[in-house]
Amino acid sequence: MEQYDAETENLIQQAKENRASNPRLVLEVARTLRDTAKAKQDKKLLGFADYCMATAYFTLNDADGVEHYASRAVNNLSEVKEWELLGRTYNIVALMDMRIGRMAHALEMLGSAVRIAEDHDLYILETMLYMNVADVCTQLESEEDALHNILLAESFLKECDGEAQQDYYYMIASTEGALCAKKLNQVEEDERQRAILTGVLERHPEYGDDACALLLKYQEAQDHGEYEKAEGYLEQLQTAFFSSSSFLEYINELMHFLEILRDNKKYHIVDEMLEYITQSLNGHEAPGIMYRVSNFKVQYFKEMERKEELEQELEDFWNYSRLLQKQTNNAIISLIDIQHDLEASNRNNERLQKLANTDGLTSLPNRRALNEKIDQMFERAYREKRYLGVEMLDVDNFKQVNDTYGHSTGDDVLVLIGKVLKEISSDQIYTARYGGDEFVIVYDNLDDEAIKAMAAKVKDMLAQGIQDVSLPAFTVSQGISAKIPVEDIKVWDYTSTADAALYVTKNNGKNNLLLVHSPKELKHPTANTYL
Repeated sequence: MEQYDAETENLIQQAKENRASNPRLVLEVARTLRDTAKAKQDKKLLGFADYCMATAYFTLNDADGVEHYASRAVNNLSEVKEWELLGRTYNIVALMDMRIGRMAHALEMLGSAVRIAEDHDLYILETMLYMNVADVCTQLESEEDALHNILLAESFLKECDGEAQQDYYYMIASTEGALCAKKLNQVEEDERQRAILTGVLERHPEYGDDACALLLKYQEAQDHGEYEKAEGYLEQLQTAFFSSSSFLEYINELMHFLEILRDNKKYHIVDEMLEYITQSLNGHEAPGIMYRVSNFKVQYFKEMERKEELEQELEDFWNYSRLLQKQTNNAIISLIDIQHDLEASNRNNERLQKLANTDGLTSLPNRRALNEKIDQMFERAYREKRYLGVEMLDVDNFKQVNDTYGHSTGDDVLVLIGKVLKEISSDQIYTARYGGDEFVIVYDNLDDEAIKAMAAKVKDMLAQGIQDVSLPAFTVSQGISAKIPVEDIKVWDYTSTADAALYVTKNNGKNNLLLVHSPKELKHPTANTYL
């Protein structure tokens, strides 16, 4: 990245160092970086900040947050040709897809990232991507394909001499390669992978405490009848898993561990680990992982003839299966629709254009349509000296709504907002879904009082809608930038100022509105706050 002032460089370093360990700090730092980037119109820095937001939300297991900020990052990073960070952004989306069970989309994202890595000789990134493809194959119970992709990952590692991460990735790849080879009874490949790991551990003894290496050591000690040594590794493994702050990232190792424990009849430890995993998954929206764990439980309880637990788990397994099947069906239907539209493209151009510009959940214009429309409205306002207002609106504590009531209720909240915004739309008011729980309202030739009155009306209509459809109570925050455009002012200035006003509102109690005419007013927002 470019060189920035000392304060910005410090924030960038904080974001890099704390992505996995302190995601909430990263969110705070990334928001500050976003404000700096917007003020400087620096899309490279903005893309980095949005990438950091996406990775922080990934650590927090917030799929909506990942999707929202990753989409922003992709747009900015593509424009400034930050290829490695762009590939890593696609990778984060894929990892989130794997957690929630959207395997087809995960492979699509990984494919996009692989093409970038191949085009720009990003060998470490390619290694990481093929390892993640192998993880998808493991989840799909295709061990041969998993091993094939692990070997591909190792082939790229050979091109990484001198890279600081080379041996670390060799440690992970050789461990997973050995586990796959053992399952496939490929003795020579198993031995080759273990030899690679031995070499890495000789160079880096500290890697020996990693869960990946410990897992292989434990299995090897068990296989060789070194039971005392195996017990030592077993204790270290349990400590490593139980003390991990990001256990979801070790889910493959955990599943391998459970299988090894079961095969070695360590049933009391299997029960302890299952209890730990079940409690750790509580509150997480990770149906892909839940399905894998439930699948293991069904087999385990059946083998142990624990009929009551089996009966309960079969019900859970059925529910997870239905959820994943629904996602698969939606993907298939989308492919069918695309194929149908391609075959009938001459007749359906208008319909395709509408679909491309419409948000599927709320039926509002999407961000693509907004970008076209707001440019037109801005040009007209500049040409005719008309007053233009741009509002950013989002749901307060939307994650809490999803966590408490489920994503279905969260979707209903967004649908209600879409319904209200469609009702207020007119020749002078254009509404769109920006992404996630953020919406945009563009006011053409309405003065401050009319804009405030309409914003208040939106709140009233939402309050009534909540009662009408029996939704849990929620509030929205609104940030508005309004003025007559003058020379050197761009649409970007309206949206970035409205976004900044929204954050000020969020940080001052939420459920409020702030209308400003320039970024300078953000320093003293009280006089412009409208309750």
